[in-house]
Amino acid sequence: MASLQKKDDVKIFILYLLRHIGYPLSYATIVDLVLGGGAVGYFDFVECFGDLVETGNVLRCDPAAEGEFSTEEQFVITDQGRSVADSLSSELATYIRDKSLKRALQYLSFQRDGTDMKLDVRSLHDQRSIVHFSLTRKGETFFSIQLITDNEKQTEQIRRTVDSTPESVYKSILSLLAGDASYLFPDQNG
Repeated sequence: MASLQKKDDVKIFILYLLRHIGYPLSYATIVDLVLGGGAVGYFDFVECFGDLVETGNVLRCDPAAEGEFSTEEQFVITDQGRSVADSLSSELATYIRDKSLKRALQYLSFQRDGTDMKLDVRSLHDQRSIVHFSLTRKGETFFSIQLITDNEKQTEQIRRTVDSTPESVYKSILSLLAGDASYLFPDQNG
């Protein structure tokens, strides 16, 4: 269940993310960023995003665009939207703001260099699951790991960790495999 239920909180959340990214994004990317952390439900997003465009807090980059938003259509926060985000974002829970912004910036970092993340979870008959996490760039898989979890709680923890910080998971595993644990434990002499 989404943790932001009030429409005003959803709007502030959307503006907060757009404010800190600061450049035009496609509608599809905005959907991924806002819904990715699970704080906002899809239908709430659609309604609130439309309201933000209608009230002039978010601008369609194509002045001729009308009607339904296309997935590739670009949007940017306006000065009015920035002002709203700056004055009201403190009303959102700090952990939601920080976690979501970190996830959004990592997502955009992966998107800029063409990295796609895939996380597949398949439940087994005995509370365990097969988890497969992979990263691809330009059609080539450069990282892939598969494991069987012990229980549903572990599966969910892995899913949340990979979803929120895929780049950190990748770097941590690579460091361990390369024998460079100093990345994970900088205070120890390796």
